Amino acid sequence: MLKKLLDFSNTPVHLRTRYSQLEVIEKSTNAMLAKIPIEDVGTIILANKQISLTTSFMAKLGEFGVLLIVVGKNFAPILVATPSYSHSKSVTRANLQTGISEPKKKKLWQFIIKEKIMNQALCLEMMNLPEASKLVAIAKTVKSDDPTNREAYAAKEYWKALNKVYGIRRNKNSEDDFNSLLNYAYTIFRGSIARSIYAYGLLPMLGVKHCHPANSLALADDLIEPLRPIVDRSVLSFFATNEHLHFDSMKHKLAELLFMTVIFDGNKSPLDIAIQKYVYSIIPYFKGNAKSLIFPVWDGKSVRNK
Repeated sequence: MLKKLLDFSNTPVHLRTRYSQLEVIEKSTNAMLAKIPIEDVGTIILANKQISLTTSFMAKLGEFGVLLIVVGKNFAPILVATPSYSHSKSVTRANLQTGISEPKKKKLWQFIIKEKIMNQALCLEMMNLPEASKLVAIAKTVKSDDPTNREAYAAKEYWKALNKVYGIRRNKNSEDDFNSLLNYAYTIFRGSIARSIYAYGLLPMLGVKHCHPANSLALADDLIEPLRPIVDRSVLSFFATNEHLHFDSMKHKLAELLFMTVIFDGNKSPLDIAIQKYVYSIIPYFKGNAKSLIFPVWDGKSVRNK
């Protein structure tokens, strides 16, 4: 089921629940702005310091498996409140995840990074940039665990090519519109992945490559890598064709990315549903029943055939 993403960035509001409904109350007038069934909500993003809520509201979000993300001025997440799922196979899957061999983990990272670079190549190809062919060649040289850091080399060439055309530079700590929109969209995707990780009883803090002790969503940060170019392409496209749009309008359009159509395992699917299946595909890999993950395919027939 497709879940709603709710963003509260502008109007100071109070959030509460009543009879399994999420109610949005405007603080200045005490008027009811919206009433939404909580079961329809997947992620809530808070970007306004004047928003208030209660512990009972938080408890209800946990009960319905809703992810709550608080973002800073640059729209990068500074707090993520995750539901505590009770999955019937949590222990079994935790054992699978912790028991994966190092060679198998390194091979998995190779698949993830190769897919990421191929999607970066597709992004450049869609913009008719000749550097696309160079990234395809780099992708083909990614080895198990990426010991020569092809990921960083590809990223350098990728952003250099985009900078030549758009005059932009990637800096996650910047508060300019371009980088803030990237952070915002990455946060949306990370949230979708994190919800599925929890729902399938996996350990979100146990990543394949990301392993910082303070990162409670390391696995989500691994799995988002191949999807980042989808965000990049969309943000760049908005900047090129909608410069007149207000920042908040562009944010609203980015929130709709989860509903775009992609190909998953040969079938068309909304991206949010494909992400759920993509996350699940790591379980057969852990079990030894699959040789790789199944990635959402973002068009890409041209670069994939090179």
